[in-house]
Amino acid sequence: MTSPAEQPMVAAAAAAAAAVVAAAGEQAYRAWLAHTATCATCRVSAACPTSVRLGRAWRKARR
Repeated sequence: MTSPAEQPMVAAAAAAAAAVVAAAGEQAYRAWLAHTATCATCRVSAACPTSVRLGRAWRKARR
């Protein structure tokens, strides 16, 4: 259990951790978006294993 004096530090650490998770999700989304914009297979709406992998990574990072 944390003391009242430690609670602001715990809250700040939790906020920092949430920011890191949000940044990871944003980075994964940008990688997926960049791939789909440049991949010939994705551009013709065909099944692309790399796009599937990047999409899964993005969804995992959002959790």
